[in-house]
Amino acid sequence: PSKVHFAENKNQWEDFIKYKAEFRGGKFFLEENRFTYVFYHPDDIQSLHAHEGKQIDKVRLHAIKINPINSNPHPVISSYDTAAYFNNYFIGNDPATWASDVRLFSSVIYNNLYPNIDMKFYSSLSDIKYDFILRPGANTNDIQLAFDGADKLSLKNGNLLMHLSVGEVIEEK
Repeated sequence: PSKVHFAENKNQWEDFIKYKAEFRGGKFFLEENRFTYVFYHPDDIQSLHAHEGKQIDKVRLHAIKINPINSNPHPVISSYDTAAYFNNYFIGNDPATWASDVRLFSSVIYNNLYPNIDMKFYSSLSDIKYDFILRPGANTNDIQLAFDGADKLSLKNGNLLMHLSVGEVIEEK
C-alpha cells in the first residue's frame, strides 16, 4: 500500500491484538503492551506471483517483538484520522470470527506509555514510523525498548540494524 493504515480489531484476530497494519514486506501488530513486526522473505513473496514460473509451498517469516520495559501495562490506546473506507474480514467458515465495517486509522497513540510520555505510530509513505511525545515532567531515561527475536542487533551511524533470517531491517534514528 502507498500509505499504511491501522485496522482495528473487531474480533477478527486474537484479543491481545488491538490494531494490525500491513506494509511493504510484512505486517505489524499493535498489542496492549508490546508491538510485533512480522517480515516476509522477499524471494518467497516474489515466487508467489504466477509470472515467476516457480511454485513454493512455504513462505519464510521472521518476527520481532518490541517490549517497552517498565512501561504502563495498560496504556490508553487512541486512534486518529479515520480513513474514508473500511475493511471486511470474512476469515474461515465461522461467522463469529467475521468482522465488517472495520475502521482504518492513520495513527495510533499509546497514551502515558511511560509517565508523561506517549508513543505515536503512523506511516511515512509505505513505512511504519513511531515517535515519543514528551510532556512537561517527562524523563527520557524512562524510555527503554527490548527488541526480541533478532538474530543479531548492531548500530551503524546511529541506526539500529536488525539482522534477521529474512534479511536486514533498519530502525532509523
